[in-house]
Amino acid sequence: MCLISMVITCVSFIFELPISLNYVFFTIAHFSITASLLSRWALSGHIPLTNLYESLTFLAWVISSLCLVSSTILKGNLTPPYSDSAQSNRSMGQSLAFSSAITPDLSLLGNPDKTTPLGFQKLKSKTQRSRIIFLIFSPVIVFLLGFSSFALPSEMRELVPLVPALQSNWLLLHVSIMLLSYGTLIFGSLLSLAFLMSKTSQFRLVLDRLSYRMLSIGFPLLTLGILSGSIWANQAWGSYWSWDPKETWALITWFVFAIYLHARLIKGWQGTKPAIIATFGFFMLWFCFLGVNILAKGLHSYAI
Repeated sequence: MCLISMVITCVSFIFELPISLNYVFFTIAHFSITASLLSRWALSGHIPLTNLYESLTFLAWVISSLCLVSSTILKGNLTPPYSDSAQSNRSMGQSLAFSSAITPDLSLLGNPDKTTPLGFQKLKSKTQRSRIIFLIFSPVIVFLLGFSSFALPSEMRELVPLVPALQSNWLLLHVSIMLLSYGTLIFGSLLSLAFLMSKTSQFRLVLDRLSYRMLSIGFPLLTLGILSGSIWANQAWGSYWSWDPKETWALITWFVFAIYLHARLIKGWQGTKPAIIATFGFFMLWFCFLGVNILAKGLHSYAI
């Protein structure tokens, strides 16, 4: 269903079909992921976050949830209307001054480019802004579900009892928070990457602001996830921190996004520079989540 939703999204974007098609098929795909997780939870008797297959499925659910929320936000007035009139410029200036902490400076985002690629010149409309969110993240969701279904060992899809290390109430708290943080940070980082690729100033403004909001939510979640994990580690292994490969790369990822927020909040960076940091964080995050599980062996090896 997610693959069908992605195809519908691409066709809808190219031929400007009604946006309702995107919402209908994407919502159906989202609820199919939800139903899969809930049924697995009911059959296994524990939350389905115990191996890489289940984690990838849950991550796809997080990203699809954020897609629905973000596309709804983009249908509203996330940013002031872009106009050449003096009155609109004054209104934009007042709005930007009021929310300077979270709204980038248009002068840092570049000027409108009349030679934008096919489709991007349409993105001034709220409908197209919502549609582009589906266009960006539908392939990501299909990749996550496809990788979990076809690239991982079939044993991971089987329902098995929890290993002793995971038989703890901390499983629900720590793992769910970490995956929520991963999904939110991936979402925000990809918006930053889209910002770097876009040539339309108004849409760059929208992407920059929405990306900042998502990363501002994901970073505290990552912090809470690391702290809860250290408490669980002390109970399970007798040490709060063991410099396990998973722990080390989670800390590296934390520092990357801490630098991003520091640059925006303290240094006042806007536009391209913080977007580059967030894009770098995207790759660090994927290595932390997927690369370490595949390439490294450590205390978290049972989680694959």
